[in-house]
Amino acid sequence: MKVSLVTEGTYPIQSGGVSGWCEQLIRGLPEVSFEVVALSGSGREPAVFTVPDNVTAVQRIGLWAPPPRARRVPRAVESRFAIAYEELLEAMLGDGPHSAVGFESAVRALHALAADTPLVPLLRGQRAVDLFVDVWARHRDGAGDEPLSVGDALAVTELMEHFLRPLGMPVLETDLVHATANGPGALMGLLAKWTHGTPVLLSEHGVYLRERMLAIRRSGDSRAARAAQIRFFLRLTELCYRHADLVAPVSGFNGRWARRGGAAPERVRTMHNGVDPAALPLLTEEPAEPTVAFVGRIDPLKDIELLVTAFAQVRRAIPAARLRLFGGVPAGNEDYARRCEARVAELGLADAVTFEGPVSPVTEAFRRGHIVVLSSKSEGLPLTIIEAAMSGRATVATDVGGMSEAVGEGGLVVPAGDAPAFAAACIRLLRDHELRHELAGRGRRRALELFTLERFAENFRSVYVSLAQRRPLPAHTGAPSVELPVPAGALAPAVSVRPAARLSGRPAPVEPVPVTAAAPVGRVERGGGPVEPVEVPTGRIEAVPAATSAAAPASATASDEPIEIPTSRIAAVAAAGREPVEVPTSRITAVAAAGEEAVEVSTWRITAVAESLDPPTARMARVPEPLDPPTSRIVPVAPRTRIPAQAQRPAGKPRGPVRPPAPRPSEERVRVGEAG
Repeated sequence: MKVSLVTEGTYPIQSGGVSGWCEQLIRGLPEVSFEVVALSGSGREPAVFTVPDNVTAVQRIGLWAPPPRARRVPRAVESRFAIAYEELLEAMLGDGPHSAVGFESAVRALHALAADTPLVPLLRGQRAVDLFVDVWARHRDGAGDEPLSVGDALAVTELMEHFLRPLGMPVLETDLVHATANGPGALMGLLAKWTHGTPVLLSEHGVYLRERMLAIRRSGDSRAARAAQIRFFLRLTELCYRHADLVAPVSGFNGRWARRGGAAPERVRTMHNGVDPAALPLLTEEPAEPTVAFVGRIDPLKDIELLVTAFAQVRRAIPAARLRLFGGVPAGNEDYARRCEARVAELGLADAVTFEGPVSPVTEAFRRGHIVVLSSKSEGLPLTIIEAAMSGRATVATDVGGMSEAVGEGGLVVPAGDAPAFAAACIRLLRDHELRHELAGRGRRRALELFTLERFAENFRSVYVSLAQRRPLPAHTGAPSVELPVPAGALAPAVSVRPAARLSGRPAPVEPVPVTAAAPVGRVERGGGPVEPVEVPTGRIEAVPAATSAAAPASATASDEPIEIPTSRIAAVAAAGREPVEVPTSRITAVAAAGEEAVEVSTWRITAVAESLDPPTARMARVPEPLDPPTSRIVPVAPRTRIPAQAQRPAGKPRGPVRPPAPRPSEERVRVGEAG
């Protein structure tokens, strides 16, 4: 079997988690012949990996390489281009019901045109810019968006050309295309599918659309330019999600983005990373000084600046503490690395923080720390966390992507961007020897059960064979696609950090699962006194119907039965017949104080806001004081729950279009048409 493995900016030209994953995949399937198609900036970057013997070829494609010299294009060809490109822009900037179909039609037409003429000069030419300005004026000016300048049109047109450059490349001839990310890599797979009927497998380590949104927000471009770029990536990723034969995200978090982004639910299967236990022996000794170890590239997505800021607080609490950062600086990140070093100097940490550079084997980095940390803004299912757990090191990580799935009971998870919470978690584990070793032991046992390289390779072997032979996919034999088993009572202890924060090692968000209990699960009995908390799995919460209250007779309907809701939504529990309210996470609390005010909850859970049943997705808050129960409990705070009549959603109010789930409020986010 021949597989074309399409990468973007990773294997074999850059070290890091995705590149290590590619190396494991290739070496774990020695019977498969791999052709590596490496998309990169110039296409000339030196390789940092020596490819295994079963890699028959490495093809380099520079998405930012200098374009070929423009030549005169026949008028008929230019007219064909104008028709197709205008259709693409209409689908991208318009909000019509057939936009997705129009975008696909335009992409196919541009690919067909590439057979007759070089496409790059047309995609970045004057006609493309003029069309962009015209279509923007028709659609976005009237929608209240900021006017688009000529400079904006030039910049966005050039960016689109880079990401559409695969349309002019030779179509891959192979048994299976495996793209390691959405975007231009997955687009190369679609071209092979449309031309030869080749099946396409799409893996996602980070959420491509979300990471592009974060990069666009940092770009400094105008509001209009950012909105246009986001619309382009929405359409491009949606196209690839819809046509991939199987989408195999590395975490359940990524899987939810894929389904909301256009992938059919039956074609999404989470396939977790794996590591080799033999290469990660249990570490039994610790450094003499309390040490925090970071392992990863020096990159804005890793939020090294936040880690350094948090460590300054660790240093004040534990003067002997040290921070050691193991990882290289990718090309283009030199300015960011200098910024991180300047932050270290600014905080007076030069004698305690060291940039160690790349390290091999990775166990050497783990050996030099008491705990291993990741402060990322975005992640898939990080190998670093799994490898640290396998080596017997407790971890502290931010609650992004599949991080909580990787951490499990092996460490503490805190809100992204919260330096005090991150510092508090590190301090707790550095000081508490017993807790640190208890979590390390749990993490290793879990890694041995769920994240072995053998299981990882076998899962992909069976999927490759089924897709290449057009057979139904086999039953999934690996770790559960979303929910990871957490034994009862095995949650890491909650840690009180400050009045407005709470830490908890906890299981990942899960899809609805059946609930069995001796008493009605998630039900709050009406009466005169407080009600005992009811244990529920994190996969499902029974929303409690509000009791009819004399103070709000029109706003609540009495009911004796609980209302079932999926974990990704909060039901309008007090307003009969109303639509549920969409929320960006599956952590839900079903409590309200006296029916008037919402109880504030930690950032990884959501309150059903009593003041509005249609709150903005960022409407979350932390608990004013630590809560006793773990996150898998519902704690009723009042025997009566009511919602004011003005909070009800008006009957018949249309719901908005389906969009990828919003990032949590602790993470950066950019909304279409509202960039900035």
